[in-house]
Amino acid sequence: TDNKQELASEYLALFARLIRKILDNSRKQAIPIAKEIETLEIYLTLERVRFDNQFDYKFDIDPNVDVHWLTIPPMLIQPYIENSIKHGLRPKSSGGTIIIGMKMIDEINMLCWIQDNGIGRKKALELKNQRLTSHKSIAMEATKAVSYTHLRAHETVLDLVCRLLLEKKHKHNINTI
Repeated sequence: TDNKQELASEYLALFARLIRKILDNSRKQAIPIAKEIETLEIYLTLERVRFDNQFDYKFDIDPNVDVHWLTIPPMLIQPYIENSIKHGLRPKSSGGTIIIGMKMIDEINMLCWIQDNGIGRKKALELKNQRLTSHKSIAMEATKAVSYTHLRAHETVLDLVCRLLLEKKHKHNINTI
């Protein structure tokens, strides 16, 4: 029981840190990508503990992406990672991997993607249809609305290339934001 109490204490402390970061970041229209990555690191650590280290993750950030200077709306990337975990990796028993990547396409456009080796969109949709649920996710729509507003209000801020790459063209599932 001491071990469980220690683990619970660590988990709650990390969760409190995540909440503080989210609250602090939410007061701003845009934050440096480095701050977003810090928040995502905490979120992913919590999710790994929650799912008994069922998956690993890594950030693949091109050196040309200046994470301390470039800004994005807070929590822009998190809903895509959450979907990757929930629909792609959680149904797997082990061996999951998520890669969060960013690279400059040209001087003003950056590509951000979330790649996983989950069960795939088709299988995830089949499982979703098998479950009877009334849950309606608003995170993705809210993220799209926030990012569009951010980009319109900050034309000099890096434009985000938003497109979804089709799974059949790639080995892994990729969400591009």
